[in-house]
Amino acid sequence: MSTVIEVLRASLFSGIPIFLVTYLLISRAIVSNRLDDFSDTKELNLAMKNMSKQYKESKKANKRKSSRNRVLDKWLYFGGGFYGLMALVTYAYIEIGEIVEFLGKLLTLKASELVSQIGFNLLIDLFVEAIRNIIDAFVWFSYWGDEVTMKNGWYWLIAAYLGYTLGAQLAQREPFALRFRDIIKGNIRKTKSIK
Repeated sequence: MSTVIEVLRASLFSGIPIFLVTYLLISRAIVSNRLDDFSDTKELNLAMKNMSKQYKESKKANKRKSSRNRVLDKWLYFGGGFYGLMALVTYAYIEIGEIVEFLGKLLTLKASELVSQIGFNLLIDLFVEAIRNIIDAFVWFSYWGDEVTMKNGWYWLIAAYLGYTLGAQLAQREPFALRFRDIIKGNIRKTKSIK
């Protein structure tokens, strides 16, 4: 019974979130024509390598600064593919948690304390934390083992990889092409499948 519960927890807290993030990122890469067409996991890996190679070449040529796909670029910065996706999710989780914690601390300070807390030391602390967060993101397999109580980490890893694979397959068949500004303006349109 405990194995079933662990598999359900891994699916709920690892598989489903990775599925959703994969689906959205790969859909965005397909819709923006940055990811080559693929039909299986082997072709996806090849397409990811090509997209990563193009990212690195454009970065060297200094063309990437004006990119409108910052999340895709961050994913590629972390290496792309499954490993890069896990690093990106880990990085976002850590950063969002720290921002919420920072804002919570700011809200509890009085105005006179607030001015005294903001200074050079705060900037240094933020810089050091940013570096730590990037390192934690790159070693995501270690980070999550400390962050989440797992009885068997393999279940969680398999659930995440299945989420990645299924999200990629769904994105290839039915890419999600809505943009936030389109939703706000009410310009919701149905996209064609890319085959």
